[in-house]
Amino acid sequence: MSIPKKQPSRLKQIKLNIEQYQSRLKQIKLEMEESHSETTTTQENSKIKRDSVFLLLREAEIVDLKKRVSIYPFNKIYEQIKANCEYAKKLGAESILKTPASGSIFVVHNVLLELWLGYKLADDLEAANLAKNIVKKISLNHLKYPNVFAEEIHTAFVVTAIILFRDFSPELFSAEEHKLIVEFIEKIARKLWQESLTKPWGRKERGRNAWNHTVMAFSGLAIAAISLRNNVSEAQKWLDVAMGRVEDFFIDGITDQGMTREGLWYCGFVSKILGLLLRICRKNNIKVNGEFLDDKYSDKLDRLVEWYFYELFPRGKYLNNWNDSYWNPHPALWGYLTICGQRNPSLVTYVWELLVGNKGLASYGREPGLNFSSLFDAYLFFPQSSIPPLELNKSSLPTRLFCSDLGYLNIRDAWSSEATVVTFNCGEYIIGIHDQSDNNSFTLTFQGEPLVIDSGAANDTKENSASSSLGHNLVLIDGKGERFSGGGNGVSGKIIEQESSEIFDYIAGDATPSYNLQNYNPVNFAIRHLCFAKKPFPYVVTFDDIQKNETTHLYEYLLHIPENFKVETIARNKFRFRLVNESNSASFILIFMNDETVEVSQDKFDSKRQQPFAIHHLLRFSLKSVNPQFLALFISEADLEKMNVTTNASFANDKIMIDILSKEWNDNLEFQLQKIYPNTLNNKLFNFQRTFQTKI
Repeated sequence: MSIPKKQPSRLKQIKLNIEQYQSRLKQIKLEMEESHSETTTTQENSKIKRDSVFLLLREAEIVDLKKRVSIYPFNKIYEQIKANCEYAKKLGAESILKTPASGSIFVVHNVLLELWLGYKLADDLEAANLAKNIVKKISLNHLKYPNVFAEEIHTAFVVTAIILFRDFSPELFSAEEHKLIVEFIEKIARKLWQESLTKPWGRKERGRNAWNHTVMAFSGLAIAAISLRNNVSEAQKWLDVAMGRVEDFFIDGITDQGMTREGLWYCGFVSKILGLLLRICRKNNIKVNGEFLDDKYSDKLDRLVEWYFYELFPRGKYLNNWNDSYWNPHPALWGYLTICGQRNPSLVTYVWELLVGNKGLASYGREPGLNFSSLFDAYLFFPQSSIPPLELNKSSLPTRLFCSDLGYLNIRDAWSSEATVVTFNCGEYIIGIHDQSDNNSFTLTFQGEPLVIDSGAANDTKENSASSSLGHNLVLIDGKGERFSGGGNGVSGKIIEQESSEIFDYIAGDATPSYNLQNYNPVNFAIRHLCFAKKPFPYVVTFDDIQKNETTHLYEYLLHIPENFKVETIARNKFRFRLVNESNSASFILIFMNDETVEVSQDKFDSKRQQPFAIHHLLRFSLKSVNPQFLALFISEADLEKMNVTTNASFANDKIMIDILSKEWNDNLEFQLQKIYPNTLNNKLFNFQRTFQTKI
């Protein structure tokens, strides 16, 4: 039987009708799923999108995340992610988006990325829909939420989170929604670009290059430009300029010793978005002049990993808070794993564990207020390979960190939980960044116990704020110290001499410009010497050589100490700091070797933040005199008694000489008095000599 000639065209028509019907079914399904805020598109189509275009994670890497949920520490991090997701659900999109500006810098960023993890790890569609709702609200009407875009740093973090959320989960959005998001990203990128041409953060100056606002804003612009390269013709220009400005931060904002200029808190914020950018650049083969920035500045990033290690309290949980920082580790850790997770994994793991892991606060990165939560980074970037534990007693790191650019010293007698750690600061202020009136201030952790602490930060020019001299361990004259800092103000000093040996470390700072700035509190000079003897047991001597004029003034030697210490006067110019703790009976002695009698008074100091140590004791050791020199010795009471240590001080030939005598050895410390300022004679300011007793 012959087949009719028109049969082939009829079969084609039937096939076409079937395809159109199937296409219509898909469209109906898509519309129905969108109307119920459920996920759209098939897994196959989603996979095609994810494999063809991605910024930070390939599809296989996203799938791999779920395999970690039963392995430590990811299991602990996972539980905290679920807790934060539940908290975010209770708040709802509007509450999250209307968080006050001061508390919303990172909230939206954290919420979106943690909700995404909840969606991927726990198949939590409610979390996905909440995140999608937040993205849609912002994309459709971002002007409704001015707090979220209060400054360029808010803007950078929000747009970065939206870019990543869309990149991680394109299946949650329809084609039209994708288009709206791209238009929003372009709008924000243009806004950042225009602001970079007119606002202070966009200026190509040394101070601005080191400023956290500058690098965070340009990192956000770079990430936006990368995501727009296939959609916006100007995106490549934006990217080239932004990457150049990010490199400026590596040059001017990170010292050769790996320290940033505004303290660990701001380092954490910068590291978060900068770390994401560096990872995105590596995934997408984006280089600057033929090199990846994290390769070009690898040494600085390696030192940055170590900086956290130095600032870690010997017994963990908290960080020393140089410059605009606090003790709470969560903000500082916010970007630590993002930028450092692949560097020195044993050290990174040790720092994280001792701060927020099982051996520390056991928060695993969760910060209940959502603002400083680092769960996303911890889950994605915590070192995964089998890592040998860090053995402190075998650490090859030197016990001394000195950063000449900042005028900062961090020195300890050992790598152990019982270490004595001294920090000292006296450095240049670069206009445009955060600063404290803290030149010549020091801190002291004595045999594992924080004893002399920094009060934190305030970014406040008031004389009694945590940013002021009153918030630091300095000398006041008639109630005033160095000129105020904060709010764009700062003070400069410099290290004028230092020496290091196996037995002792010595450093001297000149804070004269800090007192004299704009004739705030004029002095002829303000020099502080500090000697830290490390063996066989630790002791610290400070000597303040300050000259104002030839009239009597009230001089106050300030110390900030934790509330768990009780202060007792046990003799003239001799004071005991006794630890009020049932599990530890440590006590430390402070001796002033002055001829004049030093009086002590005690106040409460409140840094006005909900922080560990935020409320603590402020001790004022005072005397009225003409240009007195405070000469102070800090020593453990047990060592003082066990070694039968005695002291004496004498003045001769423009020098102060101190003898610290024990049964086994004698230490002679010799400080040169300042007579001419500046010291044009270049005389050596300090000599240390130890002699051992002859055994008969």
